[in-house]
Amino acid sequence: MSYRITHTCIQKQIGDLVFYRIPLFENTGNVVAFFTTRLGGSSTIPELQSMNLGFSKDGEKVENVRTNYEKLCRAFSLIPENLVLTKQEHTDIILTDAHMHRGMGWNEPVSIIADSMITNAEDCILVKFTADCVPVLLFDPVKRVIADVHDGWRGTVKRLAEKTVQRMCFDYGCDPRDILAAIGPSIGPCCFEIGSDVASVFTEGFDPFYTFPTNPNKYHSNLWSCNVQQLMESGITADHIAVANICTYCNNQLFYSYRREGKNTGSLGAFISL
Repeated sequence: MSYRITHTCIQKQIGDLVFYRIPLFENTGNVVAFFTTRLGGSSTIPELQSMNLGFSKDGEKVENVRTNYEKLCRAFSLIPENLVLTKQEHTDIILTDAHMHRGMGWNEPVSIIADSMITNAEDCILVKFTADCVPVLLFDPVKRVIADVHDGWRGTVKRLAEKTVQRMCFDYGCDPRDILAAIGPSIGPCCFEIGSDVASVFTEGFDPFYTFPTNPNKYHSNLWSCNVQQLMESGITADHIAVANICTYCNNQLFYSYRREGKNTGSLGAFISL
């Protein structure tokens, strides 16, 4: 599948806080959306320094994580009590009424499993966590609907981004031709190594060109292109898609990476709010 993506994400900084904004979204004036880095926070454990957003990391202090969220919210004029956090288990479960759960993960325990969330409510802050997995943000500026997708390789082959677009259309009346999409920093084709069993799943579900052999019985796959393919097949046009094209594994000074650092590495965040 051939396509040409011209939009990207731009690194910005406020004090010591470093993040990535999405000009494609910002030009509408109706949404706050950004991808965090590991810089500018209060976490002190070496693996988590310093903008860790995961509450369940070994040795992490809850007050440090809360301070990190508060700092981000101040920078973007958001209210922490409007955060919505869910459990992420590489499912294709979509929470379609995320605004009904404001405060989950902040004022109350996280009780819902969902790797994707949708809302049309203002001031509802959707957050998805990644540390190599692909964050996908969706925004319909016409119907004023947003979605936040945690899309690891399992979510990609389950076509979670495409299913989220479908639910935006079915539940909120969106037209996919109006929807804007952004694929944030995540593990790139340079570093996403898989075995032949997983490679066959990708070649069956996506353009085989996106998965290629490297070493004997080892392959690399381009999760960014696989997600662009399913977004376009859902009806979103190429000129409505932004791709950061930044590998979290390669850039250890900026990003956490599960494959590089192990399971107790910190959590990055993909934020979006009307």
